Amino acid sequence: MNDSREGSVSCHSRLPAAQKPAQICGPGPNLSEEPDGPRWAERERERIAGEVAAITFVEEGRRHTLRIRNAEPDDFDRVDALIQRCFGNSFPASGYQVLWSLRCGRGAVIETEASDLVAVHLETPAADEDHSSYSIGACVDPRVRGHRLSGTIARYTGLSAFMDGARVRRGIVAPTNLGSCLVLLHEVGANFVRFHRSFANFAAPRIEYALELSPAGLGSQRVDQSALASWLRTGPTEVELVATGDYGRLVALLEDRGRHVVALCREQGAYVVAPRV
Repeated sequence: MNDSREGSVSCHSRLPAAQKPAQICGPGPNLSEEPDGPRWAERERERIAGEVAAITFVEEGRRHTLRIRNAEPDDFDRVDALIQRCFGNSFPASGYQVLWSLRCGRGAVIETEASDLVAVHLETPAADEDHSSYSIGACVDPRVRGHRLSGTIARYTGLSAFMDGARVRRGIVAPTNLGSCLVLLHEVGANFVRFHRSFANFAAPRIEYALELSPAGLGSQRVDQSALASWLRTGPTEVELVATGDYGRLVALLEDRGRHVVALCREQGAYVVAPRV
């Protein structure tokens, strides 16, 4: 019913973000020309806003336009209505967590010209040494599916968190939700750093992810699908393809913190596990 099913996370151990192999990533910013990170981030936010504004969709014969902006406390009722429409009562975060994130955290919404919310992404800051920003939930209305808004709104909130002083984004995702895994790994640029057979109030397994919030992390960690395919054909050493359902192997590879999941090979139904760099 929606494009992303992330949940709240409370991490007791420090898991630094890591970089993907450069061979699988698309072109990033020229960091020698980007000395002012916040200014670069603001330009990226403006670019994303322009991309969203160019999207239209038709419903009941009426054409709608979209806009993206920071979430505000007054958005709670409409955010809650969107969550109920997409999740019912199965949204990972509680109503209190949603309200807290809107009041004290970071987030973004995408809405129509009539202020009808069609997407939301919420994060909460943490008082740790990385100034982490934890994703507590994301939701995209099926009416706008196909426009890749899950990755778009996640990148927008990541830029906002970076401008607000956060240095690492963290969160969890269900390994069975391959759509969200693909968005996080390829479109957002996150790495999967730990596998949990159970997590907090979730009975099913969850994967913990991290992304460095910097021009390098936000701008050059997204996976280029053709580059990934070409790289895998070269048979890179120390890289292993693990079937998405092989939880035992994922646990074994990720537990020593020396490896992380950097991509998802859709053709083979496997995660790409590489050494941490």
